[in-house]
Amino acid sequence: MIESLKTRFIIIFAVLIVCIFLIYPSLGPVPAVWSKYLPDSPIRLGLDLQGGLYLVLEVQADKFWKSQIKSVFVWPDHTSQD
Repeated sequence: MIESLKTRFIIIFAVLIVCIFLIYPSLGPVPAVWSKYLPDSPIRLGLDLQGGLYLVLEVQADKFWKSQIKSVFVWPDHTSQD
């Protein structure tokens, strides 16, 4: 484990710089000098991030409350007599 705080900050900073450098093609045009070190295409977004999926859920409140009441209360059966 690295115990020096200065070394930890240097490693974290270096990783951040590399990440920003690799994400740069997704943000804008790449300078010609950097093009040989960077990926050719930007990060491709999945269908969910492109907005290709839209789902709406709706609750029918009256049916929900009726089912909750039926599950909590046990109504006496008037049809059978002892």
